Amino acid sequence: MKIGIVTFWQGKDNYGQVLQLWAMQYWLKKMGHKPFLIRYVSGKRKVSFVKKLFLLFKLALKPTELQTYMMWRRLNAQAQQDAQRHDRKFEAFIKNHVELSPVVGYEELKSCPPEADAYLCGSDQIWGGNDAIYYLQFGDSKIKRIAYAPSFGGLEPNKQVQEQIKKYLSNFTFISSRENKGVNLLRSLGYKDTRLVPDPTLLLPASEYKRIESENLKESDSYILLYLLGNEISLDVSTIFDFASQHGLKVKYVASQGRYDDYSKIYPTIEEWLELVDNASYVITNSFHGTVFSLIFNTPFIVIPISGVVSRMNNRVYDMLEKYGLRERIYKDSLTELFLPIDFSNFNKVKENEEKEIQSIFVELLSN
Repeated sequence: MKIGIVTFWQGKDNYGQVLQLWAMQYWLKKMGHKPFLIRYVSGKRKVSFVKKLFLLFKLALKPTELQTYMMWRRLNAQAQQDAQRHDRKFEAFIKNHVELSPVVGYEELKSCPPEADAYLCGSDQIWGGNDAIYYLQFGDSKIKRIAYAPSFGGLEPNKQVQEQIKKYLSNFTFISSRENKGVNLLRSLGYKDTRLVPDPTLLLPASEYKRIESENLKESDSYILLYLLGNEISLDVSTIFDFASQHGLKVKYVASQGRYDDYSKIYPTIEEWLELVDNASYVITNSFHGTVFSLIFNTPFIVIPISGVVSRMNNRVYDMLEKYGLRERIYKDSLTELFLPIDFSNFNKVKENEEKEIQSIFVELLSN
């Protein structure tokens, strides 16, 4: 079956974004399907000056939302500048590993949608806005529509937006989310069969990622992989470096999505990043996918919660760790918690069962 996928794909330093896209395609290919990325570029949609002004007016009435919006604008601008200085070769990875459609904008996608037997939206925080394309509002209404593990990214839609979402999803064959909050919202809109499902990256075993990871960075010394996104955290980075020094550990610091400070960093490719997580003695991260791949590779880790106006984004990590019985890996008072023993056996067992369950669901969904 030919399956067109809509998700985020343009990031230059977001490892999880690219890997969830690759994992979804690879997993569907293993099932015998022909998935491809619909390279949708939302910026190509024409938005009138009046609509832009109206958006700013709405935001001005809600200081918290305005603060969040301005923060994302700043982080995005910083990320673009960083991508120009440090090429992590994400475009090359996508070109080599992902089936692609031509780049399309809103109007083009609406008027001339790609041919497919099914459309799939997800994963990532694609429902953090209200873009109709990420709700698959294009193409023949008879084509199957599947929402696999999309996230609202902490969005709390008002009644008007909720009604719009309800309308968008009326012709979907399967609806799911990767967070409990998203599942509860969708069920409250009348979609009682909404499923809580794992992120696409969790559908593949570690061996599949080892197959593509680099072997350029191997070393015998123990190290902490520090992987931080640009979101605010309550712990100063200097505390982490001091802690590592006290315990005779190196720090390999990978920062992305607007994270800037004065500490020396590395800028690995996707393949090198996988190797870094796989071979680390420990991982310290504030990232959802940093946590995911620590779990997949059974690498001891600790999660530093996000603070500030977007602290609600912690829900996705908390939900996942709760499910696997690893809530204690969330940083509380001391980094020495990193050295506490960690039992990955429950995670490995639950993950394997989830893979089988989702495969069974998709066999039924795509059987005709």
